[in-house]
Amino acid sequence: MIRRNKKIILSLVMTSVFSAGLFSNVTSVKANDELKIGVTSINPLPQEFNEVGNGFTVDSNVNIIGSDKADEDAVRELKELLKLYNISFEENNIPINEGTNIYIGEIDDGDIISNKLTELNVESADTLEKEGYVLVIKDEEARKDIVLSGKDNRGTFYAVQTLEQLIVKDNENVNLPEVEIRDYPSMELRGGIEGFYGAPWSHEDRLNQIRFYGENKMNTYIYAPKDDPYHRDKWDEPYPESELNRMQELIDTSIENEVDFVFAISPGGSINLNSEEHYKKLIAKLESMYDMGVRSFAVFFDDISNKDAMGQSKLLNRVQREFIEKKGDCNPLIMVPQEYSLPTIGSYTDIMGRELDENIIVMWTGNDVVPPTITVDDLTLINEKYNRKMFIWWNFPVNDYCQDKLLLGPAEGLDLNLDNAVVGLVSNPMNESECSMLPLYTTADYTWNTNDYNRDKSWENAIKELGGEAAEALKIFTDHSRSSILNDQTESFDLKPLVDSLLTKWQDNEDITKDLEIVKNEFEKIEKAPGIIREKINNEKFIAETDAYLTKLELFGKIGQDVINMIEAQVKGDINTVWQKKLIINKGLKEADDMRIIKWKDPLKVTIGSKVVEPFIRNAVSISDTIFNESINGKDEEGEESYTKNPISSFKHYENYTLDKMVDGNKNTYFWSNKNTKIGDYIGIDLTKVEKINNIYLQMDNTGKDYITKGQLEYSLDGENWNAIEEETTDRVLNLNNLDIEARYLRYRATEDTNYWLKVYEFDINVSSKENLAIYTNINEAKELKVSNDGSNISINGTNTSLNLKTNDYIGVNLDKYTIFDSFNLDLSKEFKGSLQYSVNGKNWNELSKVNGKELSYEIPYGAKYLRIVAEEAVEDINLNSFNLALEAERKLTPSTNLPYYDAPYKIEKMVDGNEDTFFWASRTIVKGDYVKVDLGKLTNVRDVTLIMGHKDHASDYIQNGQMEYSIDGNTWHAIGGVNTGATVKKSGLNINARYLRYVATDKSPNWATFCEFKVNTEKVPAALVEGSPNGQAGFELNQLIDKNLLTAYKPANTPSNGEEIIVKPIDERNLTGIHIFQETENICNGEVQVKDKDGNWVAVGKLNEAYKDIKVDSKLEASEIKVVWDENGDAPIIYEIMPQYTEEEEEIIEKPNKPSNFIATALSNSSIKLNWNAPSNVKIKEYIIYKDGKEVTKILGKNIEFTVSELKANTLYGFKIVAVGIDGQKSRPIAINKRTTK
Repeated sequence: MIRRNKKIILSLVMTSVFSAGLFSNVTSVKANDELKIGVTSINPLPQEFNEVGNGFTVDSNVNIIGSDKADEDAVRELKELLKLYNISFEENNIPINEGTNIYIGEIDDGDIISNKLTELNVESADTLEKEGYVLVIKDEEARKDIVLSGKDNRGTFYAVQTLEQLIVKDNENVNLPEVEIRDYPSMELRGGIEGFYGAPWSHEDRLNQIRFYGENKMNTYIYAPKDDPYHRDKWDEPYPESELNRMQELIDTSIENEVDFVFAISPGGSINLNSEEHYKKLIAKLESMYDMGVRSFAVFFDDISNKDAMGQSKLLNRVQREFIEKKGDCNPLIMVPQEYSLPTIGSYTDIMGRELDENIIVMWTGNDVVPPTITVDDLTLINEKYNRKMFIWWNFPVNDYCQDKLLLGPAEGLDLNLDNAVVGLVSNPMNESECSMLPLYTTADYTWNTNDYNRDKSWENAIKELGGEAAEALKIFTDHSRSSILNDQTESFDLKPLVDSLLTKWQDNEDITKDLEIVKNEFEKIEKAPGIIREKINNEKFIAETDAYLTKLELFGKIGQDVINMIEAQVKGDINTVWQKKLIINKGLKEADDMRIIKWKDPLKVTIGSKVVEPFIRNAVSISDTIFNESINGKDEEGEESYTKNPISSFKHYENYTLDKMVDGNKNTYFWSNKNTKIGDYIGIDLTKVEKINNIYLQMDNTGKDYITKGQLEYSLDGENWNAIEEETTDRVLNLNNLDIEARYLRYRATEDTNYWLKVYEFDINVSSKENLAIYTNINEAKELKVSNDGSNISINGTNTSLNLKTNDYIGVNLDKYTIFDSFNLDLSKEFKGSLQYSVNGKNWNELSKVNGKELSYEIPYGAKYLRIVAEEAVEDINLNSFNLALEAERKLTPSTNLPYYDAPYKIEKMVDGNEDTFFWASRTIVKGDYVKVDLGKLTNVRDVTLIMGHKDHASDYIQNGQMEYSIDGNTWHAIGGVNTGATVKKSGLNINARYLRYVATDKSPNWATFCEFKVNTEKVPAALVEGSPNGQAGFELNQLIDKNLLTAYKPANTPSNGEEIIVKPIDERNLTGIHIFQETENICNGEVQVKDKDGNWVAVGKLNEAYKDIKVDSKLEASEIKVVWDENGDAPIIYEIMPQYTEEEEEIIEKPNKPSNFIATALSNSSIKLNWNAPSNVKIKEYIIYKDGKEVTKILGKNIEFTVSELKANTLYGFKIVAVGIDGQKSRPIAINKRTTK
């Protein structure tokens, strides 16, 4: 990819070389007819660099001095470079008087070069570190001198590599700047290790990598490919004749490019450490490589089970002393221990550190296998244990653990003083060899000149080096594919602030005209970038490796523009255009979701733009849905608002237990840290903008020891200045109410150390208030009864209230939202005859059970918004001793199967551990009747079931024909939907009661099977109910009609028959005044829409004959439910949403005040700040509410537009907000500023 190799360049048309930007690091200009050559970048960045003149044009008359003694590889490189530019040369150790003399050689080659450096008043290379060099380019009147002086052979070779980067072609002239460079590496060992799993490199890939290393002053290539059986499984067998030519070419190419070819061998899986025969076989293997020219060797003991530190150290010491040292010309032996990262170290490391020969080099990955950072402090412990500096095996940009991604960002997270603590660092690259060169370019820069490394500059240089005319397009592409563990999974740095601002302003009803134009322009660039890359980057292998990612990013560019067009239409109120754009967006996202790439054996998802680009698209569609719904119905009928909650933390995650798990709304998933908790550690959320916070809910490990044992909850406006919320606490679950604060950031900070990791199940704000529960009765004396909710039970407290009930009198609860309960218990003071009834809207009631006597115990799970008992006979002086609903409790899934497991790490329990990266692995092929099953512990209302099979490393291993089933007793089974053939089985929109669920094979499958996760009830409880026929296809169930998501759709499993129907039961007490129905343009179903009126009759109100149908409903009907009756003459329906409307058209619209504007702070002192603002112009203002740090300070009359906040602390940052209140009580959105008092 990034390559200056002469052999490759010579094969190209000369003009294409220059247009590709391969020498864009040097510039030439003419000022007052005088040539000026300037240097913009050299990679790696030299240690010492000075420009000493304006530069010159290289004469056609060139003489090479010292080539008879200099390093032959350096001389060869120099000659090829001159030939590339058609510069003729002679080799004569007598300098020519007119023309250009090039002096080349090492410090021990004689006096010619040292004398020349003395003449030029430049210090020689003999004081430099190993592999250092001096490069001087100077115009001395008629004679031009170039000196390439190496501390050793490799130093001279590197001097030529730098010279090549300094050349600039200007028309027919070859120009050079005048410079003095003294350069040397920060780290002794630099390069790469081919140590990844998955798709292997080709032979040509390896050759290109080695050449790239030489060009970028990397001196180490560790050959340890997982696909080479003679590296690991067949370690004790010599390479066959058919492999020797391949190996020899790799070794020779390494020697030519001054790269140490390190032959690594991994015998640990089968070697007998005490066997003389095995030792001799090991030495014979190394000896054969030595005879081919290898002088660097490594023995790996990573990823094996037998931890025999003493045996391993004895073997390694023997190899070092009897083979390495005895040869006399070999580099020290390199080894990889079994405990190669901080979490793994134990007694093995203590023994190995004590017994291992002091000359053996030890490799180490850091504080984790893929650590986000490596600091000098991180190395202190392990360096002490081994009594030597570690050799870092850096697992970047390797992507074998995230094969769906390309990690194209720069080297980062590395201490700029790490060279003081390590002997070197090698990168483990990606399976994509050409793509790897972009991040490796920056790694070469870092390891060569560690102290002066600049991440952003190095990355930009890498992009320019590869991209040339396509550099800007390549920057766009890589910016959307650079998220990794190193940068906390961030990317799209230019786009993110733009889209964040647009969405915030849009939600705040601000003018977004300019924002739409800017963001649309960015998505136009995103769409065009892939085409430019394909056209202008002349590297077929790179294009092949990136093809699927380029295609997906190009698609996202198009979708992004459609999103902008959608927003523009919505701002204008053009709902038809909004819907047409959403259909296009939906199809585009489906196409993007379906994209797959085969890297080795199995198809993989293509991931690019996953942190900003795709979330923006999906968030914009979601916001559009919300705005539209609120425009027809006002606030969400459940009284809940949605918030963006980005997790923040000082912790990193363990395996797949990522931070997003604590804000996913699912209390069955959790974030799990990878270290013990220390004072100052925290977890929290960034709401992306300041929000009013009424309550906070935080649930940590409530059964084990993985929680913050003592901590402080805090809030902040800016993420820097924090305020305490109540007192320190030792609770595992925090549930704080009635807070009335405003903040953007929340965190829970540890105030004492804990010798355990941390689990966080959920961090949430403004969850539904328990105070919304209400008594539901037509009995006057019962209306004062209280309803309580302790989190597990909802009860009416009526023991001390005597009631008189007439026939049809009722008493119960309004649960405020659709709620699932496990059981119901009733205890009355007298005999009672009546019924237990439920309703989803307070209008249509259904009987659950008869009540005959004093008690009722109803043990069947159910869902309702209202629950009541209704008297069938009058009764007097009766007390309600107990009216109790047991809310649905969290279920623990107990798995079982009739399949055997492969090995201990793959037992059936892995199928329900909440981690999709672990799995149950069956150890035989599947036959009909094989199953996996879960026991929910008790009868459960099941709304959705998901089974994920085919682990990413074994994607073909799953039950290829299977049926999901449920049972109440474990004996009688009922099918859920039809037979499934995919690796993921998902059944949504269910409303069944079951204790047992299983997935059973309906036919044989040729492979073993992996079962990653069996999940139940992970989706949000519905805001409405839907029933009818036909059932939906898998993934397109009936509940998609009412999920408030216009990206999901209902598609029937079969074409509806005439008269079949579906019924939607909104959970809302209000009367319907309209229905908005969104269907696919190409599938107009012509179904008849009906509503149920107050008398229970169905009344026709419209036909589904348009993609977007806005149906008006007469409020006098007091309609409560919606029916669609299918038309056999219509197309098979694809309906995205049925959205009821309740707002009366004739209702007076009360306008909210706009935000105050021009909010500024003046007259700052050390104890006060004066605030000034302009009043909203759209309505008359009654008063303003002034907030300081999220808390109300005061209210002032609406005629005032200034206020001084006093009694402040000196030199302290405060957050101020103002809310305008209209004369009708409507409040504006807040406007805020942060200001600091003076000292």
